[in-house]
Amino acid sequence: MLNTFSTEQYADVLFILGVFDDESNAASAEYQRWYSNRRIPNPRTIVRTFSTLIGNRFTSECYNPERV
Repeated sequence: MLNTFSTEQYADVLFILGVFDDESNAASAEYQRWYSNRRIPNPRTIVRTFSTLIGNRFTSECYNPERV
């Protein structure tokens, strides 16, 4: 069975990603600290979520927030 996150959890992930200036490793660790009772997304999941939301315009290797 495919495990997915709720809409609220995806929103929380993206909020924390913004707090940590798009550093997915730091965002994942902080998500775990804030929401220790939830399933924790890995950094790749965070990058994919962001990429999907903005229409796959960027990948983790070429993301440049100044171009947004």
